[in-house]
Parts: sequence; structure tokens; C-alpha cells
Amino acid sequence: MNLESEYIFRDIPVQRWFSILLDPAFDDFIEKRLDLQERKVLESKDNGRVITRRIRMVPVIPRAFGKFVQRGIFQVEEKSEIVIEKGLIEWRVEPSLGGDRFDGHGSVRVFSHGQGCKRILKGEIRLDVPLLGSRLEGKIVDLILDSYNRASRLMEEWHRKTGQH
Repeated sequence: MNLESEYIFRDIPVQRWFSILLDPAFDDFIEKRLDLQERKVLESKDNGRVITRRIRMVPVIPRAFGKFVQRGIFQVEEKSEIVIEKGLIEWRVEPSLGGDRFDGHGSVRVFSHGQGCKRILKGEIRLDVPLLGSRLEGKIVDLILDSYNRASRLMEEWHRKTGQH
């Protein structure tokens, strides 16, 4: 199932957007405000051109998934390659359970838009579970889109709160 979302940051320029995204204090800020038991940057490497990150997230499991996943043991690892000068993030998500039946990947593009920037998220989620795959894919896509949009609003709040323009 494909996913796509656009978000306009009216007063956050592209460079500022990436500096917020990569700020460990922002990671702490959003972890407490998203439906996550944990969000931890496991690795962040910058070779001068590409920033490679691995982030472990332990989500609060929605009831809809309770039959399939026990609470507290499900984790997701997001692997991303960030090229700031291209305004590009390529990502892949790997769950701790059912990884052989799941594929999640995509990209985020960030570019100038007026006084700020625009973020376009595109991706694909595939879940190979007979009879329930497409229904669960839809729920996963909804969760991802909701999380990205909430994180975007939190980024705007962080931008205002830290007073850096």
C-alpha cells in the first residue's frame, strides 16, 4: 500500500528543518509527545555528504494489533540516509517481529517553499499476512501518516520554542 503526505512549514527554512531533525534535544522532545515508549538514536554517522541514522522506536501498540503483537516486545528500527544538499531522506523500516513478512520503505523530500519549506513523504508498506494483510497495511499507513504529521507540528512548536529563526 502506498503512502503519501505533504506538509508546509511556513517559517522553517530547509537548513533549519534539517538542523531541528538532527538535534538530539528535539529527539527527546518528540519522544515524550508521540505514542512511543522509547525513541533512541542508535547510530548517526556523517561522512560529509550523507548522514546515516538508525533509530529504534518502541511504539505503544494500538488495540487493533493486540491480537498479533504482544505489548512491550514490538520494536521498529528505522534506517535512513540523509543528503541535506539534495533535501532528501531515504528510509527503510524493519520491525522486530514479522520482518520476513513486512516491507516498509520510502523517501522524504524537503525543499524551499515561500519563507519556509515543504516536506513530501512517499513510501510503500507491504505486509504479507493472508486475509488480513491489506487491512493491516491500511492501519499501519494511517499510523505512519499520523505520526509524521504530529512530528511536523511538534517541529513547528520546537522551532517557536527555541526561538531560532
